[in-house]
Amino acid sequence: MIVLGLALTFSAAGVYARYEHRAREAGTNAQILLQEVKVQIEEKKLTATKVEAPEGQMAQTTVDGRGVIGILQIEKAGIQLPVLDKWSYENLQYGPCRYSGSLKEGNLVFLGHNYADHLSDLDLVKKGDTVDFFDVTGVCHTFSV
Repeated sequence: MIVLGLALTFSAAGVYARYEHRAREAGTNAQILLQEVKVQIEEKKLTATKVEAPEGQMAQTTVDGRGVIGILQIEKAGIQLPVLDKWSYENLQYGPCRYSGSLKEGNLVFLGHNYADHLSDLDLVKKGDTVDFFDVTGVCHTFSV
């Protein structure tokens, strides 16, 4: 029984260590991608194209082979992350992703992970706070919680 308990403890420690490693890696990935997107937006050196979606179209830029539609900023929670054009488990390692919809249609939905350097502080956001989304053309869209 003791051997089984030790095996389960070590197994749980391994799972936790793997999660922590992925969380640190995701934070680093997001910051690197964010800096490049900021540079592209500020310098207006965009390779903007239209992303076809059933709900509408959105401009995007490509950074290191990843489509990015903008930057999500939630000052209250200290969040500033790139938003990728389509979701996948791999893309979630770089920041929140567009799950569906578009700004034009008014039904844009983001999907993200609660990694420490991603969306873990969303509990700090309260009713009345603002959420900003900067699209890749530099336009800020402000939403109220």
